[in-house]
Formats: sequence, C-alpha cells, structure tokens
Amino acid sequence: MPAKEPVFIEIVCDTAEAASGIPGILGTTQNIRTNMRDLDAGDYLIGERAVVERKSAPDFIASILDRRLFAQVEMMAATCDLAVILVEGDIFSTRSCIEPVALEGALSWIAVLTGAQLMHSANARQSAAMIAIMARHCQQGLGYVPSLRANKPTTSASELMTRYVLEGLPGVGATTAIVLARHFKTVQAVANASLDDIKGIKGVGDKTAQKIYLAMRGM
Repeated sequence: MPAKEPVFIEIVCDTAEAASGIPGILGTTQNIRTNMRDLDAGDYLIGERAVVERKSAPDFIASILDRRLFAQVEMMAATCDLAVILVEGDIFSTRSCIEPVALEGALSWIAVLTGAQLMHSANARQSAAMIAIMARHCQQGLGYVPSLRANKPTTSASELMTRYVLEGLPGVGATTAIVLARHFKTVQAVANASLDDIKGIKGVGDKTAQKIYLAMRGM
C-alpha cells in the first residue's frame, strides 16, 4: 500500500517580513510550505481571507504614533474574514514617549471595535509557532473532536431540574431543594410521598415538611 502523501499547510509571507526571520523558521517547520510575495493587507496569509499582522513591540508603538496601525487594521478588517494582530514583545516595558493610556486605548480599540483578534508572543520563534498553529487551524481544523465534558458531572440534568421545581415550593430554599432532590430523585416522587416520609428526611423540619406536603397537593 503506497505511503500517504503529507498534507501541507500553505502560508504566504509578505516580503517585508524576511528580515524578522519568521518566514525562515516557518520554512523549516514540518508540513509547512511558505511562499514570499507582497501582500496588500497583513504580513501572513494563513488561510482563505485570513491574515496575521505581526508587529514587534517597538513597531506597534511607532505605528500608533504615526497612525499606520489604524489604517492597517481597518484594511485587514475590510478585506478579510479573519484578521489577527500579533504583538511580539511587551509594549508596556518598551521605552518610548507614548503614554500607557494610549497603548491601552489602542489594544482596546483593536479587540472591541474592529473585530480583529489580538494576540501576544514573547519572541520571533514563538510568533512563528503561533502563526503555524493558526494556519493549521484555518486550513485543517482542530484535528479532533473535543470532549464537551472535561469531568464527570456531580449533578445530573434531571436532578438540577428537580431542584429548580422544588425551590418554587413554600419554605423550600436551595439547601432544602438539594436534600429533597437527592432523596426523592424526581418531583413526582416528592408529590407521592407521605407527610411522614418528608418529615423523616434529615434537614427538613416539621413545618417545612407540612408546607411541602400541602403544596404538592394544591392545598
């Protein structure tokens, strides 16, 4: 049986990014195939209409000061379905004349008002790894079906519904509803219980038991 051909992830890198070293790192990454060309928007085309604009911390600050950032992000948002701004390095510890509030405002503007995704990396190698992962997700999906339940639930859906209904009874709070639900399991079982059955449950007082018994019988 012939060996299965590897499926490559295609990433187009803007020619201006060659100096960052990231295209070179991507080019040596398994199952990644890169192509260099001038891009109209963003630095890395990672999928159909999905681009990443990478900015080092100093360049991010400079692009706020000269207003490039706003035009670039708006162009990406207008021409792409997915626009990601990847900020490399710590902009708040980078020496500059810009006020922290301006940095905070720019980050908020990107995340809240433009629809672009904002991500951070520590260095060029981490940027390359993140770009590769994003490209794989764009082109191949997650690769597995995630479990919707990380841990075994301690409370079943039926018990939750029983508790919800029982909390509507007079004299029954959240704690009493939990006790009743765990003992009787269903609302119907509570309705069928005798007064002595309800009184016999630890944590349910006689007066509360009387109220429950009468309420379940419409009295």
